[in-house]
Amino acid sequence: MKGLIPEKVRTRTWKVGFNAPMPEWFSNELSEFLLDEVNSVSFLESRIWNGKSIRRFVEKKVREKSWDWNDCIRFWPVFSAHLLISNK
Repeated sequence: MKGLIPEKVRTRTWKVGFNAPMPEWFSNELSEFLLDEVNSVSFLESRIWNGKSIRRFVEKKVREKSWDWNDCIRFWPVFSAHLLISNK
């Protein structure tokens, strides 16, 4: 990044991160994907989580476009585990 960003920013030891806009994505661009996945047989029949309960939660959030950070933080670990398991 040398020469591309200011040296003061490049060499500082305290780095500033940013979060992906998950609430917006889950309410809009990714809503159909989320619904497809939580309605899949593998998600609903999981022995690790209660798929039907989580599906109701996701359907409500998508329908109302009411995702917030707490919802995303609660849902993401289960969803990412599902994606990892289902893609083996």
